[in-house]
Amino acid sequence: MPVILSQNSEIINTEFHGSAHIAALKNIFGFAIIPEGVSEFKKGELIYVRPL
Repeated sequence: MPVILSQNSEIINTEFHGSAHIAALKNIFGFAIIPEGVSEFKKGELIYVRPL
């Protein structure tokens, strides 16, 4: 999942759809790695992010 990094070092997911995938990638911080079967995270929960 592409994410950006807030000033508070929190990740924010980015919206992207269809052909806009490429355009959305130019502004992201990295990719959050979401384990299979996980559908949500609680605020403050640690999440692995692969920076670009």
